[in-house]
Amino acid sequence: MKRIILIILICAFPLYYVMAERIAIAPLHILNEQEGTTKKENTSHQDVTNALKLLDRANVLGFEAVNLAEINPPVSLLDAVRLGKEIGSEYLIYGYIKTNDYSWSIELKFLDVASSQVKRIFYAADDITNYDRMIADVTNKIVLYIMDEYHVSIDGMSIEKREMVFNLPCNIGYWTYTSGDWTEVISGTGSLSVGFEFVPTDKLFSFRGDVCFMSVGLMLNYRYGMGNPAQYKANLHSGTVELPIILYRQWHPRSTYFVGIVPVYTMDFMSYTPRNADKISEVDSTMGFKFRPGIRFRAAQKIDLSFTADVVMRFYEPLQVSLEPSVGIVYNLSRREWGK
Repeated sequence: MKRIILIILICAFPLYYVMAERIAIAPLHILNEQEGTTKKENTSHQDVTNALKLLDRANVLGFEAVNLAEINPPVSLLDAVRLGKEIGSEYLIYGYIKTNDYSWSIELKFLDVASSQVKRIFYAADDITNYDRMIADVTNKIVLYIMDEYHVSIDGMSIEKREMVFNLPCNIGYWTYTSGDWTEVISGTGSLSVGFEFVPTDKLFSFRGDVCFMSVGLMLNYRYGMGNPAQYKANLHSGTVELPIILYRQWHPRSTYFVGIVPVYTMDFMSYTPRNADKISEVDSTMGFKFRPGIRFRAAQKIDLSFTADVVMRFYEPLQVSLEPSVGIVYNLSRREWGK
């Protein structure tokens, strides 16, 4: 029971982390180029927020205007990072608007607060009578960028570009048998997995506004187990070849949950020493499969963290069932746009 609770807590931690993320829109400067003046107190950032929410009616991205009293609109990157951390936002949109007697122009920056990096700069301009059209133009660019970069689907908006993705996953974990026939003999310790993952297209279909996609891969897994001292001294070295088939659902700009079926082939190398007898070595092998639920979230530009809780069945006699939770790093080796 304690092991099951531990698995639930491991998988729930990133869920709590990503649910706290929102995209905040900071107050904007309005610069009058002819008069040489700057207007700090204005509602332009609320106009931007309203336009973003109009595009994202289901509130998938969670756009929110910063409504702090007597706050100066951020001018520098340092100002923006400081504001983002102060309000506890993962992302911040900030910038300025310029105007003269004939036109409007706007420049907005999309800031990743944790890394202090401006991920993209958006620009739009229009004549003096079309302020709302300028706001609609720049906000449309922002939403399309977020959809493309973080694999988010929003009803009423679509992106034609699709990419194939090549990843290198690496996991470390713990494992244990669940049936008494096996736990009386061997106690699980640690495991290590490395491999390759291929995503044919990062936008296979949409489900309730979320982008879904599939991956196939090849993983090599090593497990070590120790014998129960009450029975006899033993060591288990287990190697497994995995062929994971995983379905992902991108439900947040930085978070994806997934479920998969993983056919496996396992070879077990076991050595044990019965009481008053010489050491005995045995080699066994069998087929099986893993049921793999988990969650993955973006930690850096090319690095994801993953949490899985495998339920494994190997077709020994008697049936061998084990729980194998793990944490891992997924490195994005390459992204290639279809047709290029």
